[in-house]
Amino acid sequence: MTYQFDLFNDSGGRNCLFIAQCFGDDHAVLLARALFESTFVRTKSIKVWRDDVLIHEACKSKKSRLN
Repeated sequence: MTYQFDLFNDSGGRNCLFIAQCFGDDHAVLLARALFESTFVRTKSIKVWRDDVLIHEACKSKKSRLN
């Protein structure tokens, strides 16, 4: 299945958009969590879509952000 990953910056603007093929929703969520928790990816929030269905959303608190 095809999934769209939207990564947003602190001001709510889109930092990155990419599309990936995953085996299912669980696989897409695992990929999103790995991206979101990566020290290489600086993002405030992430949304994962399958077609028009939001399957995962996460937002970092200001306390957990690293500079």
